[in-house]
Amino acid sequence: MQIKFGMAGIIITQFMIISLPLVFAYYIKADFKEVFSLKVTKLKHLLESIVLWIGGYILIIIITQLILFLFPQSMEVAESLNKALFMKDSVLLNLLVIALLPAICEEMFFRRFIFSLFSKSKDKNKFVKLAIICSSVLFGIMYTDFIRIIPTSILGIIFAYNVYKYGSIFVSMLLYFLNNGVAVILNHYTTGNITNLYKFI
Repeated sequence: MQIKFGMAGIIITQFMIISLPLVFAYYIKADFKEVFSLKVTKLKHLLESIVLWIGGYILIIIITQLILFLFPQSMEVAESLNKALFMKDSVLLNLLVIALLPAICEEMFFRRFIFSLFSKSKDKNKFVKLAIICSSVLFGIMYTDFIRIIPTSILGIIFAYNVYKYGSIFVSMLLYFLNNGVAVILNHYTTGNITNLYKFI
């Protein structure tokens, strides 16, 4: 849908993604603030999570470049995806649709809805590792793009760990926005090999 309809396809799929946990939470009459960890976190925690994300981001870049080195034909697929999803003349619109909207919708779905399904237990800490890994792998598989599955899964692990550690979905939303926002900015203002480091993440 995203390849066929571009920017409109992204918006449609994001609303499809967030509708499931919202409808389910409404159906079971859940406390939205508790279920979706809608808790304001401390600035210190945000800064700590950003430092962790930067380390993970560097690792993801290295892994992505290794995958592209081993499978150079994947570059064409990635280029076609970029052309379909990015609007060349609108940085703000790209930031809203490619960075902000997925940061809200996908985090609500994967880091709260899916994560909570895997971690649901009388012993809250018993299945946390399993929940982090499984929800993150599903996050990577969702993209169905071979070169992005491993990097995106690693990114999901970073997001899920931060949500678990700080108890706030806003932490992972910020990291997601920063992650995609950096890619959007670099896609607009850089060319050549530097852009290629970031565009697949």
